[in-house]
Amino acid sequence: MVTRDHGLSICEHVGCKWKIVLRHLDMEETAIENVDLENKYVSEKFLQGLLQWMRNVGSQKATTRTLCNALREAGCSVKALEKFKISKRGTSKKCERDYGSVQTVTDLTRKHRHWSKCELFNYL
Repeated sequence: MVTRDHGLSICEHVGCKWKIVLRHLDMEETAIENVDLENKYVSEKFLQGLLQWMRNVGSQKATTRTLCNALREAGCSVKALEKFKISKRGTSKKCERDYGSVQTVTDLTRKHRHWSKCELFNYL
């Protein structure tokens, strides 16, 4: 499930592609335009749009895989995904047991080079 913390960790790195990402998340164009008009800074536009998407689709459909795919389709996945941080609250017991104090998806990539970042993120 995507959380507000995920949005906060990547909003600065989505940049001018924020509308494209939201379109790939199947947000309506009018909703995107409203977010655009209501917020001044690009990072806030993306964050507010992402939060609205999460509310609209619900926690079952607001998955990290869906967000990862939208980021990839918009052409900003690698840069944005490297900023996904695994918070202690969000880290599973198995992850803590297996990996100790893993800080980022990139850290897990070093341990599992054959996994894509989406696979790593979905593992958690």
